[in-house]
Amino acid sequence: MSAYDVHIGKLISGRRSLEGSGSYLLCTTDKTIVEINSVQPVEGIVVRAQDWEDALYEFCLSAIDEYIAEGNNKEVYTFSIYTDTYHGSYIIYINNQESLNHSVEEAFAHDRQKDLESGNKRHHTTREELYEQFKYGEGDYPFMYDNTGERLEKWLSIYSCITSEDHHYLDIEQNYIVEKELVDSQLFLIAIQVIHRLQADFQQLDRTDDFIAYVSAADGVGGDYLTTSQLVRRCVSEEQLYKVMPDVEERDRAFREAVKTVQQQHLSEQVRHWVTVIEKGEFGEGSPYSFWKTDYEAYEQLIELGVAALPCIQEHLNGELDQDTRLILETVLYDLSERFVQEDTLTLKQTFGEVDIAIKEMRAVLAELRKQDPDDYTPYPSNLLSDAEEEILRAVTDKWRLPDQYIYFLNHYVPEFVTWSTGDYMNLEIFGAKDLEQGQWGYSQNPDTKEVLDEWPSSYLVIASDEGDPYCIDLSRGDMVIYSAEHGTGTWDFDVAYDSLAEFLRSVLLPSRSDLEWDTSDSTSYTYYNLFITGEGSQKVKTLAFIKKKFACDYAQARAYMESLPLLVYKGIDLGAEKIETQLKEIGADYEKRQISLAEFIVDDPS
Repeated sequence: MSAYDVHIGKLISGRRSLEGSGSYLLCTTDKTIVEINSVQPVEGIVVRAQDWEDALYEFCLSAIDEYIAEGNNKEVYTFSIYTDTYHGSYIIYINNQESLNHSVEEAFAHDRQKDLESGNKRHHTTREELYEQFKYGEGDYPFMYDNTGERLEKWLSIYSCITSEDHHYLDIEQNYIVEKELVDSQLFLIAIQVIHRLQADFQQLDRTDDFIAYVSAADGVGGDYLTTSQLVRRCVSEEQLYKVMPDVEERDRAFREAVKTVQQQHLSEQVRHWVTVIEKGEFGEGSPYSFWKTDYEAYEQLIELGVAALPCIQEHLNGELDQDTRLILETVLYDLSERFVQEDTLTLKQTFGEVDIAIKEMRAVLAELRKQDPDDYTPYPSNLLSDAEEEILRAVTDKWRLPDQYIYFLNHYVPEFVTWSTGDYMNLEIFGAKDLEQGQWGYSQNPDTKEVLDEWPSSYLVIASDEGDPYCIDLSRGDMVIYSAEHGTGTWDFDVAYDSLAEFLRSVLLPSRSDLEWDTSDSTSYTYYNLFITGEGSQKVKTLAFIKKKFACDYAQARAYMESLPLLVYKGIDLGAEKIETQLKEIGADYEKRQISLAEFIVDDPS
């Protein structure tokens, strides 16, 4: 299921859109199914995703009502929507503490009785082990509800005929027109949305403190691995997940440590590791399955390596590979190429264009300084936009896992002894590719013995230095937030200096803040904006996911941010503001875009 794991994983995580947008499947009374591009002028019942969600929501409500009516509404600890996206079925499972305890005791007594009868003195499964085995083992729950109602049952039957490509069982009295996106495993996404929609309705249940409601995947369409690695995480916060499933937290921690170990290797070795993991399959050494995850996690790690990994990935594709491994690598190759090289030119302009602008402005400043004082500034180079030597760039990308924007910067910034004394800097040296390794001397590495210095944060890479004060990026984050600390204080006390590489580069172009003639009017060639999220919008889950990604926090913290609106999510020039604004529009969040002056941009207080 390796390639499927990646395909479904990309959908659940939001890395790809549903396939079939704008198309419909016409299911007719004479047992034919054909694809059409419009519902007009065809006669029939149109089934859309929202209709499906409403029907599933009603089914869940009926299951809750039936469960309560049966007299079992006490200490309910779980509710799940078991989802089969191949056969087209939903089952609601509910369980309570009393039922769980009964199942455990019954199984424990049964095991002991069998041993007594056989005279076998083998080691018994403990009550604690049985408890963990039965707690989220839906197949062992006595409370199962599969009466989906006439409407949803009809749709699921049609869905099954579509996915199985067996039209003989298509038994309908009138035409049905189904959105094609539905058969791209959208049943998972709908079930997740219903779980969130049910939050108020769960108040009818006498819930335990560790109650959890989630979507689970049937065997054959992801099973426990997909459930644990992705589906349940779209339904509850990480904090709640770890509270009710401490074993998952333990596996997550072990996986993060394994990834961290791999990240210490050169880029080519990291690619080789993940290719080998995929190739060896579920029971191979280092398999994501051993951490209760799927091969989608290996895909994620390859994607996070960025464009620098493309040649290494292509090299493996040129060799002998299992078909599933080849499909995954081709997906990685395509996704990286699409993201950074081919079709996503707008993203390139927004991500790298602002760096180009900053470097051009830096060149202009140097040219002006040369005119004013040729003797001092003649040694400064004019080739800030030339390309770095390929061998040098490859050396640093093999040594460190660098953000793509920073790789782009290093490829175009060739300073050759440039120092900047503008802005608040005494003599700021921004390292190019060939100076980057030497730039770590005295910080993370002893320049004489080449020993690693323990007091230095291991994930911090120094990209510039001002008279000993380092400016760094945190490689564990994967972004270009710039941190700085004062040297000579005995400890490194880092604070965020700039939110992005472009802001950092523009800072060297500003006059000194102590210069009384510094003009902070709006005469700058840039237009600056603050962007605030002001409301959850039409899709709260997507807004929370945006906040979680933006601030690198868990869902609990994201919800806390949501409760403290308005929330500043961007401060900078118009290019970056346009990018964030587009994302906010796509997720349906309520936001405010406010133009600010250069002076407002410089100060820390966004208000």
